[in-house]
Amino acid sequence: MSPKEKTKETPKPGATAPEGKAPAPAAGGGPKPSMSSGGSGRGGAGAKVGCQADTCKSPDTRASFCEEHFRQYKFGLITKNGKQVSDYERKLEHYQNWLKSQVELKRA
Repeated sequence: MSPKEKTKETPKPGATAPEGKAPAPAAGGGPKPSMSSGGSGRGGAGAKVGCQADTCKSPDTRASFCEEHFRQYKFGLITKNGKQVSDYERKLEHYQNWLKSQVELKRA
């Protein structure tokens, strides 16, 4: 057989695998990972009640954040877990300028 004539044969469902080869797993096969209740959900053992930001003790009002940290989350200063992003200083400067412009708009 020449290399051009060789084609990849697809096994038929229910067919056995050729010698020396393991059969291919079925689509979606294998055990499903189990869900553990190790406190990862909201309200579980050890879950933080209130704002998710690291140092904030305010009650949460929107998406597990207080109003101030929710604005910072939407602006990209903190992650959904309340941790600072890698370029926090650069984004903080833009955020502070944006806050000043919002205050000026309210005055006008």
